[in-house]
Amino acid sequence: MCNRYSNLTTLVNEVLEERLSRELREQVYFYHTSAFENRAQGIITQKYPDQVHLVKWSAKHANARSEKIFDTWPFKSSIFDKRCIIPATGFYEHRKVMEGKQEVNYPYYIQVKDGDEHKAFFIAGVCGVWDNVPSWAMLTTDANEMMRYIHNGGNHPFRMPVILTKEEAMNWLDPTLKRSDIENFTKPYPCDGMIAHSIAKGFIGKNATPDSQNTVMPFDHQHADIQPVLKGLDFVKSMQ
Repeated sequence: MCNRYSNLTTLVNEVLEERLSRELREQVYFYHTSAFENRAQGIITQKYPDQVHLVKWSAKHANARSEKIFDTWPFKSSIFDKRCIIPATGFYEHRKVMEGKQEVNYPYYIQVKDGDEHKAFFIAGVCGVWDNVPSWAMLTTDANEMMRYIHNGGNHPFRMPVILTKEEAMNWLDPTLKRSDIENFTKPYPCDGMIAHSIAKGFIGKNATPDSQNTVMPFDHQHADIQPVLKGLDFVKSMQ
C-alpha cells in the first residue's frame, strides 16, 4: 500500500509554485505525510487546473489500483472527470526481511532523478466526495524492478505510485481523455529515473513523530539484505 510521501521546498515544483498562494505555502510542503494523518494535502484538480486545493487523503480509499479503476467504487465515478495530480518530491515504502521466524520492515525513501539531480514530480490521482467526505486517492501500478526489491511485503506488495512528469501531469488533467488515453499513463516509471536510500526506523509509522527531517535522511542499517542506496538501473544490473 502506498500511503506516505513528501513534498519538500528544497525541490520546488514550478507547476505547483505558479498556482500556490502565500497562505497555502506553509501547508503544502512537508517532509512526511500519510493517509492516516488528519491533515489536508495540496492537490491540483481537473476541474480547477490553475489552483491548489487542500483536500484530505482518504485513509479508507488511499490507493486506487489502475488496473481496476474503471470498475471499482468509488474511483469509477471519478476517473473520467475528477482526476487530480499530487505534487511530491519522494515517497516511502518498507522492505520486508525475515530475521529468524520474525518479519522485520526496513523503510526506504524513494525519489525521481534526472541524471544525478533529484527532481520534483507528480503522482496521478482521483478525487471526489466519498462517504460524504471530500477526499483523494493516488493511483498505483505494478512495481518496476527496483520497487519490487523494496516493496516486497505487506497486504499489497510489488506496487508503486503512478508517477508523472510535469508534461504528463498537465495532460493527465485533460478533460477529453478517453479510457485508452488514461490507461497509457499508468505504466511503471522506469528504473533509470529513480533512486532510493534506506532511512532509520521509528520515524514513519503509526507511533512516529510526523513531519520530521529524519524521515528523509540516509541511514545505513549495516544489514546484508538492506542495500543503503539503490540507483535505479545500476541496481537492476547488479541483480542480474
